[in-house]
Amino acid sequence: TPASISNGSDSVQDSTPVVAPNGDVFVAYLRYVPSYPGTQSEQRVYRSTNGGTSYTAVTSIETATAPGHLVTCGFGSRPSVGPSATTAFRIINAAKLAMGAGGVLHATWFRNPGGTFGSGDQSDVYYARSSDNGATWSTPVRINDDATTTDQWNPAIGINANNIIAIQWLDAREDAGNSSYRAWGTISYDGGTTWEPNFPIGDVMSGRAQTNPNFDPGIADCYHGEYNTT
Repeated sequence: TPASISNGSDSVQDSTPVVAPNGDVFVAYLRYVPSYPGTQSEQRVYRSTNGGTSYTAVTSIETATAPGHLVTCGFGSRPSVGPSATTAFRIINAAKLAMGAGGVLHATWFRNPGGTFGSGDQSDVYYARSSDNGATWSTPVRINDDATTTDQWNPAIGINANNIIAIQWLDAREDAGNSSYRAWGTISYDGGTTWEPNFPIGDVMSGRAQTNPNFDPGIADCYHGEYNTT
């Protein structure tokens, strides 16, 4: 029987599970505050100590201003990133989890860096970790090191056997118009304490297609894809 994790009255999306060395299961998901689409988003985390039979909430990573603008996409308003309503990409900024050495839990997500919804820098990538099973989290740090107000979004995280952590995301820093973008990344060699300078991953820039209304009538308006993976 599937185990219920979220509160039935919450507006939530995009759960991500990881398993600790001792078999504990952690699941992160995005909770809209107070409800969808909301201008505030909470990164909630739940833990199971019995193989996923039941879950208990641990400390949320943070509650912060959602990234982007609220754009009407034919089925109501929802958060999105992009320079205009016609090229908006709808987003889900839920935290992505990875399990590191010693059972340290690592998380990355994206959010509004300044808390001013709809103007200025709207979307940056953040990272935090917990070494006590989610009871406490480190202060979130911004991962993208650019000095622009362009969008950085859709991060993913991975850890190898040597506990080297990599985070990648989509990044428009090279286009002052916040339109073209490509993948960027960074690496931590000390378990997430410090991060190397950002570097581009993709060889070429990608432009934004018209998404609102979508150039493909078979695809929902504002839809471009809401996740990456390492």
